Amino acid sequence: MPKSKKDRAKKRSFDQFSKTFQLILYSQPKHLAIIAFYLVLATTITLGTWSFVSIVNKSYSVNGEIRHLNPDISISPTFAFEFKRHIAHMGQYVKRGDTLFEYISTDGKIISFKSQVSGLVSKNDELKQGIVYKPFTEVLSIKSEEKDIAVQLNLPSNLLNKIRTGNRVVYHFNFSFGPKKEKIEGTIIGEAIMIDNQYVVESNIDGNSLKFLDEQKIKLIEGMPLTAEIVIGKERLISRFLGVSL
Repeated sequence: MPKSKKDRAKKRSFDQFSKTFQLILYSQPKHLAIIAFYLVLATTITLGTWSFVSIVNKSYSVNGEIRHLNPDISISPTFAFEFKRHIAHMGQYVKRGDTLFEYISTDGKIISFKSQVSGLVSKNDELKQGIVYKPFTEVLSIKSEEKDIAVQLNLPSNLLNKIRTGNRVVYHFNFSFGPKKEKIEGTIIGEAIMIDNQYVVESNIDGNSLKFLDEQKIKLIEGMPLTAEIVIGKERLISRFLGVSL
C-alpha cells in the first residue's frame, strides 16, 4: 500500500532529526561536552538536594564487649514520704523482704519499707526526719546478687566530651540473626572511667532486645566482642559527607 503524504512527512522529519542528532554527536564534540556538563550538573544538584534534606543519626562507632555485672539498684519510693530512720546500713547484706528503712504515713503510722532484692547496701542517703520527700527520692542503693547483662564500650579520648548518660546505642554482633532484621539497642548508663589506661563506659541492652535475643536462642557470653553505634543526635546527610555542621 503506497504511503500517504502524512506518513512520508513523518519519515522525513524523523530522518532529519536523526541526521541532526548524529551531526551533533559526531561532527560537533563541543555539543556532546555541553550535554555531559548539564547531565553532571543536574545529577549534582539532585544528589545535593537529597543529602541536604535527608536527616540521619549523628553517631560514633566504638568497640566493646559483653559484661555480666552486679547492678546498683536505687531504692526510690514512687510516692511522697516522710522519712523516719534507716534500718539497713552501708555494707550490710539484706535479703528480699528485709526492712530497709521506715517512714511515716499520712495518718501518722510508722511503716517499714521492704527490699525487693537481695544484696549488699552500697549507699545510704542522708535523709532527715520530719521532712516530706518527693516521689522517686533515693533513700539507699543495693548491689544486687542477680547479675545484669551490660556492655563495656571502649572510648577514644576525643569522644569523652561528646558521650552522655542516656545516649542511645545500636549494637552490631559478629553473627546474623537470620531473616529477621531487628535492631539490638540500649542506653549509656554511666560516665566514662579509666581502666588500664583505656577510657570505658557502660551501657545496657533494652528489654525488648534481650527478649528478641532469647527468642533467637542467642546467649550473650562474658567477653563476647561487638561494635556499637553511639547516637548523640541528628544531622543532615550532607554534613556527614562534608564533615561540617550545617
